[in-house]
Amino acid sequence: PLEAMRRLYKLSTAFRSRVVRFRRIEGLPPPETPIGTNVGPDAVRLSVLESTAIRNWLEEASAHVKADPTQDIWAIRDVLSGNWTNTKALAPEAILQRWSALKKTPLPRNHYYGLYTHIPFCRSRCRYCVNFLRVIPSPGAIRAYVDNMHEEARFFAPLFSDCSFSRWAVGGGTPSLLEPDMLHRWLEPISRMFNFDADCMRTAEFNPSSTDRRKLEALKSIGFNRISFGVQSLDAGILHAVNRDYQTLQTVRRALRSAAKAGFDWVNADLIFGFMHEPPDSFMKSFRLIAEMRPTSITVYALNLTDGYLRGIGVTRAQYQSYFDAVLPRVREDLSQTAASLGYKPSMFGSPMNWCFELDGTAAARSRAWREYHRQDWGSSFLGLGSGSTSHIFGQAVYAKNMAPFAPRKALYQKADMTRKAEMSRHIVVQLNLESRVRYGEFRDCFGEDVRNCFALELAALRREGQIREDAAGFDFLPTRHEERILFGLYFFMSDLAKIARFRRMAPKRSERALSRCLKAFRKPYKKTGSRRGPRP
Repeated sequence: PLEAMRRLYKLSTAFRSRVVRFRRIEGLPPPETPIGTNVGPDAVRLSVLESTAIRNWLEEASAHVKADPTQDIWAIRDVLSGNWTNTKALAPEAILQRWSALKKTPLPRNHYYGLYTHIPFCRSRCRYCVNFLRVIPSPGAIRAYVDNMHEEARFFAPLFSDCSFSRWAVGGGTPSLLEPDMLHRWLEPISRMFNFDADCMRTAEFNPSSTDRRKLEALKSIGFNRISFGVQSLDAGILHAVNRDYQTLQTVRRALRSAAKAGFDWVNADLIFGFMHEPPDSFMKSFRLIAEMRPTSITVYALNLTDGYLRGIGVTRAQYQSYFDAVLPRVREDLSQTAASLGYKPSMFGSPMNWCFELDGTAAARSRAWREYHRQDWGSSFLGLGSGSTSHIFGQAVYAKNMAPFAPRKALYQKADMTRKAEMSRHIVVQLNLESRVRYGEFRDCFGEDVRNCFALELAALRREGQIREDAAGFDFLPTRHEERILFGLYFFMSDLAKIARFRRMAPKRSERALSRCLKAFRKPYKKTGSRRGPRP
């Protein structure tokens, strides 16, 4: 039918007149007006035919987004991360040139530098883990890894001599497997190689089972002010099923007490919901037990669904998704009520699947800092050190280091380019993943532009579909079901999809002339024009 309408549109004068009249009645520009023209307060308005064509195209594209139900809209980041675009192996010297180029370009007003150091060793692999790691080797191998990271840090440090870092995150793997002297040997030299803000958030991820007071004091002596414990669950059966049966309630209590004695006033505990065969009552019991230990915050994440986890419990992805869809609404409702009764207020509860609760009395002081910490992917550049670490050069590229030892001229990093428009899309997806809301002010602080101008076509299409609710401060993203959030989240990536031949070829199958004009608007890189117009063909 759409192909027939396309032919009529081109060949029939009478039909064309009716289309023009229909659009005039709706207050839309005539068909020959280019998509992107500023025709009023909405910048771009679409007809039903144009909106349908866009949706048909993205429905076909969304079928190729391999996203688990627990990943939510953040799974779309793969459009930017290199899974569907060309990546290139680069040596450290080439990466250094990219960082040098960043320092010569105008940066957002709130841009900051962050540092991430990665230790890729664990006692054993949890069945849900997706991180890059190895089962812990000999002490000699750990020392060699630490020394090699210092060599990598010394290579990059001179370029950042005039910069001050606002974030320093230590993760893995399991950093708490290192003994106190090794922790100090690893992190103290890095703390001297780079400059840090006076109020820099220095945070480390520890496993409660390998934590003791001496290790925490070693971190504290280097200036770390936040500690996060990966508790995940307190149900013995669940811990056994995911290969974490070495953890007990007693080890968790001891770890949180040690953090308080070591002087940490910002202590977080992570929990995971969505384990198969874990009733909501069992998860809520774990939440209550953690809340009774009074950490500063409790962060709840949806399970990362892996093939290893599914094999371990003997279910298919379809069976798991049915379970997850049934349990999610009850967990969300129970969490809100239980947290309030235990003295915890939500600092982030807008996302359907990731939530944070902070102890009453600390939320006002911590909420903004926590949000900035979890939004480190936008408005910032992060330097990653160590095997498996990921780095982000704002407006330039993202890259990850492989497991090979550092060498200045060896191709150790896999790099994917990032455009300015891609950075904007990434910013929006992070906000939708955390709160299902985009704030105009935050976008303007980050990019110096109005999101309504930069994404005029995307917002017009979502507005026509009824999937956003707008007000003076921002817009809410309304889809709640997993499939809908992926589909309508892809609207913010139309510019990326239009540049990828695999997805561009899908468009003509169900399109008409309007969609062709929409695609042409995206085939050239987005350029800042200073006008109030959206992307132009």
